Amino acid sequence: MWHMRKASISIQSYQVFLSPRHIDNLYYCPMEIKDWIKAARQHKNWTQQQLGDAIGRTKANVGHWENGLHQPKLDMLLKIAAETGFPAPIYKSLIESQNAADTARAARYLVEQYNSTEHDSPNISAARSTHGPYPLISDVQAGDWTEICDNFASGDAERWLMSAHNLGPHGYLLRVEGKSMYAPGEEYSFAPGMLLHVRPDIDPLPGQFVIVRREESKAATFKRYLLIEGHPYLVAINPDWPKEMKYLELMPGDVWCGVVVDASLGRLP
Repeated sequence: MWHMRKASISIQSYQVFLSPRHIDNLYYCPMEIKDWIKAARQHKNWTQQQLGDAIGRTKANVGHWENGLHQPKLDMLLKIAAETGFPAPIYKSLIESQNAADTARAARYLVEQYNSTEHDSPNISAARSTHGPYPLISDVQAGDWTEICDNFASGDAERWLMSAHNLGPHGYLLRVEGKSMYAPGEEYSFAPGMLLHVRPDIDPLPGQFVIVRREESKAATFKRYLLIEGHPYLVAINPDWPKEMKYLELMPGDVWCGVVVDASLGRLP
């Protein structure tokens, strides 16, 4: 019989085993705490007042946290995470803290999160783990992503969102614009407003959906990558799309900006 191995961590008096790769994934958070609080609140579509009510604090407290005037302690971060369902930003500094109580709480959180999401057995129906948060960006930002991703400021994103997929260290989300990829009744259809989950660090294969920066416009476009008579094309899947716009040959100077690994409606208002 297959047995799932529980994770643990060796921190002070807490004995465990958890590989450095998993620790990095769990405490990595590409945003400041103030931005994480706002992202967690938006994850529930809550106002500052609603978040305050849920965690026993005032609207002013939440506003001060989101403005960076004050910073909540670890216990409050974990409470916000529990109420919103948005994974807490456990930073390496907390893991290495000299404060034994903070270290213990951070360690327990890491282990609990690891054990609740890491199920690799083929005999078990695994819960879908979440990854991120990742920035929701514009088509212009997506076109320049390889140049700006390393210095991308947390406030430059429209929102920060989680994904059921590992989009890599520079993953992002992009909102569908226009109806070139809208094909109701077909196998694939992407309505305007849907969110694309994009992984920029993998090479595209024919048949996949991709984000490409066109040399002529400098903005990113979302299309299906196909080889037609041996030539690479970006194809709009809308069956009613004008033929002259439906098949766009990939040209010198066009830049791959990522492979779309999933699409979702996102949270409705």
